[in-house]
Amino acid sequence: RLSAVVAVAAAIITAAILVPFSLGGGRTTPPQAIPVQEKVVIPLSATTAGEAIGFGAATGRAIARQDTASGSWEITLTVAHLKHHDPAPWYECWYVSRTGQVASAGTFLVGPSGSRTFSMTSAADPHDFSKMEITLQSPTSNGALGGTVILSGRPL
Repeated sequence: RLSAVVAVAAAIITAAILVPFSLGGGRTTPPQAIPVQEKVVIPLSATTAGEAIGFGAATGRAIARQDTASGSWEITLTVAHLKHHDPAPWYECWYVSRTGQVASAGTFLVGPSGSRTFSMTSAADPHDFSKMEITLQSPTSNGALGGTVILSGRPL
C-alpha cells in the first residue's frame, strides 16, 4: 500500500512540474514586445495675422503617427473655414523646430467648402519640430517658409 501511495504522489509531483512547461509556463525568454505606434495631436488655431486678413474662424488639427518600420510620420491634417483658392495662392504645411529650422510637410488647396482632410508624410519628428504652421503661399514663393501664417499650433 505504501508503495502505491508513493507512486501516486510521485505522479502528481511530476505532473505538477511537467504540465506548466508543456503549456509555455516554463518559458525562459520573455515574449516579443508589440511596438506601440506613437500618436501626436496638434490643434491649430488662427494666428493674429490670419485673423487680420479674414481667417478668424479658421481651425485645424493634425494627428501624426510614426511608422515604426520606416521611422517617417504619417500626418492626417483636417482644416476648416479656409478660403477657397484655385490654383493660387495655395496653403502649405510647415514644421518649425525650437531653433527655427523648417521642414515642409506639403502643399494643399481646399474646395469651396473651405474644409478638407488629407494625409501627408514627413520625416520631421514632431518632438524636434514642435510647432506646425499653415501658410498662405503666393505664386512667387521660392520654396522657403514664407507667406502669411494662417494657422499655428503645438502638440498637446
